[in-house]
Amino acid sequence: MNPRDVALAFAVTASWGAGLTFAKSSMQQFPPVFLMAVSLWVTALVM
Repeated sequence: MNPRDVALAFAVTASWGAGLTFAKSSMQQFPPVFLMAVSLWVTALVM
């Protein structure tokens, strides 16, 4: 794996973890499906 691939893998992992942290703290205000869609959307943007 070249350094770019490693950086992309790390970015996806970090954004996924951040999305789940965000989802956990905002479950009282938004439906779970919306929060998961936002998490996947942010991950897709990073990729």
